[in-house]
Amino acid sequence: MPSPTSAALFRVNGTTIADVMSASAQISRQMIETTALGATFRDHEYGFLEGSIDCEVFFDPSHDTIINAFKNGTNLTAVEIVWQSGMSVAGNAKVANWTLSVAPNGVAMATFSLVLSGSAITIDNV
Repeated sequence: MPSPTSAALFRVNGTTIADVMSASAQISRQMIETTALGATFRDHEYGFLEGSIDCEVFFDPSHDTIINAFKNGTNLTAVEIVWQSGMSVAGNAKVANWTLSVAPNGVAMATFSLVLSGSAITIDNV
């Protein structure tokens, strides 16, 4: 049986949801073009941060927060991925998709993608 990694932790509103198998965050910043008419070169300003979080976790059916948010179309509040290195990405999120599977040995796995939305995205390295 695979074992969870101690390299990352997944929390929603301060509560640890499940044992993390893998976690990744993709964060980008919109670029807004501000080139003046007649300019020789393009110019840009920074826009908003946007991002998503992908997780694969050992799923505990008592932690149905993700499924309920997806089913009811509600936000997850204070979603946070914390890596062992101290780096973290946090914000509110919408569940874009999720998959639940159960292996023959009874181990339940959940894979889900979250789109950070409706609040500031925080990137910290403690």
